Amino acid sequence: NVEKYKMANRNGYEYCFTPSGGESDPNCLIGNDNKIPRIIALGDSFMGQYEPFLEKVALDLDISILSLTSGACFPSFSQLEFLSDDNLLSQCLMNRAFAKKNLDNFDIVIMSTRWEESFDDQLQEVYDSINLITSKGLKVIFLPLPTQFARQIGDEYLKSLAQGKDFEIENYEVNYEANQYNVKASQKLKKRLLLNSQFNYIDKSIFYPKDTFIHYGKVTPFSSDGGHISVLGSKQVWKVIKKNGFYEELKVLLN
Repeated sequence: NVEKYKMANRNGYEYCFTPSGGESDPNCLIGNDNKIPRIIALGDSFMGQYEPFLEKVALDLDISILSLTSGACFPSFSQLEFLSDDNLLSQCLMNRAFAKKNLDNFDIVIMSTRWEESFDDQLQEVYDSINLITSKGLKVIFLPLPTQFARQIGDEYLKSLAQGKDFEIENYEVNYEANQYNVKASQKLKKRLLLNSQFNYIDKSIFYPKDTFIHYGKVTPFSSDGGHISVLGSKQVWKVIKKNGFYEELKVLLN
C-alpha cells in the first residue's frame, strides 16, 4: 500500500486536508466525530500533514478536532488576497473567516506552516493570529516541521524497497534555504513563550529525534515528498512522543 508513504489529504486518503481548495465546508472532524470539537487545527499543508497524528491523539483521548487546513493557507486571519489560485484563495479565506468568527466556541488552536520567502510579513501575521487567539483565553500549540529535503524522499524510499536495498537518507541533499527559514522561525517563536503563557511551541527534536524510524525492520523516512511527512510518518510521531514521554505533557496541554 503505497498510499501510506504519501501525505494525508482529502482526495482518497480519508483525511480533511484540502490540497486544491474549492470551498469545502469547514466541518471535517478528526477523531470521535460524535464529540463536539474544542480544538481547531489551522494552517496549510504543513498543518494538514499532521492529521494522521492528530487522529491517533484524538481517538486515544476520545475527542474530536476540527480541521481547517488547506493548501498554501498559513495560519492567519487576514482576508487579503495573497494567492493567485482562486480555488486555493477562496478555501483559505473561508477557513480563516470561520475560525475567527467561531473562536469563542473553542479552547485550543493547533497550528503549523511552511515558512516562505516573505518570511517577515508571514511571521507578523502568524504573531497577530496568536495574539488574537490567546487574548480570548485559548491556548495555541505550534507544531514543528521536519527536515526539508531537495528530493522526493518517499519515491526514493519506495525505489530502495523495490530494489531490495537499504535506504540511506544521508545520501540525499537537504533543502538548505527551507531549513534555514525553519530554524529562524523556531528561534523567534520560542521567544514568544517568554511573552505569552498561552502559547506553546513544540521543538523539532521532540517529534523528530532522527529523520528516519524503523518500520518492520526497515529504515524508513518521515518525509514523503521532501517537504511533508507521510501518513506513516505522521502516525509514527505519535509513537515517538509516547516513547519519549512528551505525550503525557501533550495530554495536559489538550485538557
